[in-house]
Amino acid sequence: MTYAGAPSDPSSGKLVLFPGQLPSTNYGGTGNISAFTGWNIPGKHFKSGDGWWVLACKDICQLSPATMSVKQSKHPDYDGPPIPSQLMKWSPMPFQIDDEKRYHIERTREPSDPFLLAMLKPIGSLADNLHFSPGPVTTWWHQGMEKGPKSNKDFSDTTIEIGQGKQAHLLQRLVTLPKKPDESEAQKQLIIELQIDGTRQSLGEFVFHMGITERINPRSFLMWIGDIDGDGKVDLLINPTAYFWNTSMYLSSLAKNGQLVGNAGNFYFSPPDSPGC
Repeated sequence: MTYAGAPSDPSSGKLVLFPGQLPSTNYGGTGNISAFTGWNIPGKHFKSGDGWWVLACKDICQLSPATMSVKQSKHPDYDGPPIPSQLMKWSPMPFQIDDEKRYHIERTREPSDPFLLAMLKPIGSLADNLHFSPGPVTTWWHQGMEKGPKSNKDFSDTTIEIGQGKQAHLLQRLVTLPKKPDESEAQKQLIIELQIDGTRQSLGEFVFHMGITERINPRSFLMWIGDIDGDGKVDLLINPTAYFWNTSMYLSSLAKNGQLVGNAGNFYFSPPDSPGC
């Protein structure tokens, strides 16, 4: 993403999506916890307003209605002066996640601490057809849990119990690409697939950084699996990249024929103050 002109909108799809967890640096968290202070995004893409929902977990996961406020701000830039940006905050936040006195960067995360997963807002036709309800959300696993999900030794198959004796499998398939003339060896891709009751669907490629491609701990890409749209089927929140913030939400209610889930929304943000390596 370049910032020479107008910055790109980081959100795309049928719902506007922001990941919740803010790393303490551009390259990932340190295991510490900090109060949620909002997102600072270059550009002028968003407006204050209602219709937002916050997905967060503590003893349970829950959806909470929220309002987003937007203020003009500046974002640091690696190669030049600060860039015009927008500072976005949501309120009220569940579990007092935005309480700076309670949660601060110096304190190590504890299992009992709340875990902020996402802020989302259905738009267009999805806003008319998808009706979220405040309160507990069926959750089979989320990234804030100390243990799991259960995988085999090489991470090629991750199993999540989804109730009623059923299981969801997240499969990691390494694909060798045709070797190009200028390459010393053939490149590989890691494809993530969802399988339930014999139906298998690709969720696309997991994009690595610096040319590394291998099967990975599913905690690196699976953020949450549960039922957020209330149809009793699997929905997913995943991070399909090892670099910066890249989050996608899949809903079973958007699945087409032969699919398990359909893409609802995506978020991609490459901070302009990062050196890019």
